[in-house]
Amino acid sequence: MEEVARSFPGMPVVFAHSLFPKFQDAWRLVERYDNVWLEMTNVFGNFWDPRYLVKDHETLRDLLLEGVGPHSERIMFGTDHPSGTGTLEEIYRALDRAGLPETVRERLVGGTAERFMTRFRPDFARGAGRRPR
Repeated sequence: MEEVARSFPGMPVVFAHSLFPKFQDAWRLVERYDNVWLEMTNVFGNFWDPRYLVKDHETLRDLLLEGVGPHSERIMFGTDHPSGTGTLEEIYRALDRAGLPETVRERLVGGTAERFMTRFRPDFARGAGRRPR
């Protein structure tokens, strides 16, 4: 994936599940390449779900906190509900259990996705590019 990000700097590269559970690898690539973005589908639910034994939630929380680096705004919260780790309410409850500051949560649940679309598809943000019905 690093070779792809390096070879195509104008192409957005989004790591599904933030390379779960290898968050340090994902974070390193976000820091190195500004075309790399992360999404967090099912990640938070897996930390606190007894079916999963992920022990690295403190590392991820630290990476998401403000002040860790200027690249934390390239991480998006995601869900593949209904095939994910519970109902939408449970998925958002798992996110809230991480105890992230409101500014970080706001980025995760919408702000980052909006910035992503504005950067890579500015015409989409204005409604252009939509097909007439």
